[in-house]
Amino acid sequence: MRMHAVGALVAVAGWLLMAPPMIKDGKAPGGYRLDSSSKIGDWNQLSAHDTATDCERARSQKALDAISMTQQLSGKKDVLEEPLVNEAMHALCVPADYIYGGAPADDGHTAAAPAPL
Repeated sequence: MRMHAVGALVAVAGWLLMAPPMIKDGKAPGGYRLDSSSKIGDWNQLSAHDTATDCERARSQKALDAISMTQQLSGKKDVLEEPLVNEAMHALCVPADYIYGGAPADDGHTAAAPAPL
């Protein structure tokens, strides 16, 4: 991720791989489920990337790694509902300035952010 200092203002450029938080749920596989009511600003940052393409590659690799590791540890083939896999499958790439605040646009307002999930 690149950071550029502009006077006292620091502009963050790049992309963040974010995953929703897990909450305990005794009825869910593995005892945890995704907190689907959380706002993306409350999600966990998994990694940071210079470009959206790099972030999407990391997202895909994280999902594949989670599936492979969970299959090896559990001995099961169908692991899509397991917490680690579920987290990786629901991760999203988000512009860093959406999470950490962007530099003001020419009109003094911050750039538009994606709609909250």
